Amino acid sequence: MKTINDNFDVVVLDKPTRSKEMTKEEKSINREESNAVLQAASIITGGAAVWAFDKMGVSYYRCMDTGTLFTLEPLAQGGMVGGSGELSRREQNGERIARLRVLGAGEAGIKVLDYGCGHGYLVEDMRAAGIEASGYDRYSETYQVVTYGYYDIVCLIEVVEHLHLPFGDIPFIGRITRNDCYVYIESTFADNVSMESEYINPMIGHGCIFSYNGLDRIMDRSGFRLHVAINDNVRIYKRGKL
Repeated sequence: MKTINDNFDVVVLDKPTRSKEMTKEEKSINREESNAVLQAASIITGGAAVWAFDKMGVSYYRCMDTGTLFTLEPLAQGGMVGGSGELSRREQNGERIARLRVLGAGEAGIKVLDYGCGHGYLVEDMRAAGIEASGYDRYSETYQVVTYGYYDIVCLIEVVEHLHLPFGDIPFIGRITRNDCYVYIESTFADNVSMESEYINPMIGHGCIFSYNGLDRIMDRSGFRLHVAINDNVRIYKRGKL
């Protein structure tokens, strides 16, 4: 069992072993006992979370308050700059840029940051469209610089599912943005996937599958309120006057 104390330190306790040779009835009883025993503090609320399932040898837990799925162990992210779908996602950059223009991108003085930008395809496309854009990706040698209190719009395209401790990254985004700003987030959410989904995959670093409510709560901690949900995968948050 693992839990997180008031300082968000992970405390590891003994995890119950599961028998490999069981009848269907014993498996059912064993799983019910496991759900009751394998508990952790939710990374979203600090409240209860229970073991949900194992995927490729990694345990996922479910926040009881919000339904967010997460792993207690950080997943390997190095060598995964941009992910396998980054190039195919570039085909949607025209649509993304159109949405960002509605938020003010391209206007004089409006600065946009692609946070977790991978190889920088969206940054390149925004610049080509006349938008003052820059990128940051902790795993990239090219995009390593950010400026505090500088950005009007921050994009996270297929990023939040890689955040092991989101209460670190989101407040950081709060510090590098101006008071009146937007955060544009694209992801696949726990509300719309099952454990069989290929999206829930620790091998590609997906260790935190937010629910809508879970992401809203994390964003709210740093003063960001939901501005609009474009569709099932796109949510835009705003800090300042809505």
